[in-house]
Amino acid sequence: MAKLNNITSKTRTIEDPAFEDLKAFLEVFAQRSFSQAGKKLNTSSSVISKRIGRLESTLKTKLFSRSTRVVTATDAANQIEPVVRRVFSGLGDLKQLFDHKDNIEGKIRLTAPAPIARRILTPFFAEF
Repeated sequence: MAKLNNITSKTRTIEDPAFEDLKAFLEVFAQRSFSQAGKKLNTSSSVISKRIGRLESTLKTKLFSRSTRVVTATDAANQIEPVVRRVFSGLGDLKQLFDHKDNIEGKIRLTAPAPIARRILTPFFAEF
């Protein structure tokens, strides 16, 4: 069983997961199907498969067990799903806050894992 805390270990360096790979992960996790995830994200199941493969390579752990008819989440997928879901939920909340950016002033303090902060939050705030 891979542990999520290994991902951010100071003794181990990995690449940051891509935003689209994380979206694909959440859809496959929810749908338990690459083809259904592809339909939800308006892309092909082969693109979804490549995104999941890239994410698995980045995280150095298998996220789904695949057979011809069944996709099953691994223990690692079950561990990271709530974290990824919270990040996406937080981004949605931030977007709502900044949809009316002309009316908002002040400081915002965010806490996020370093790879997600670098890969997702930094580009998100670049337009501000």
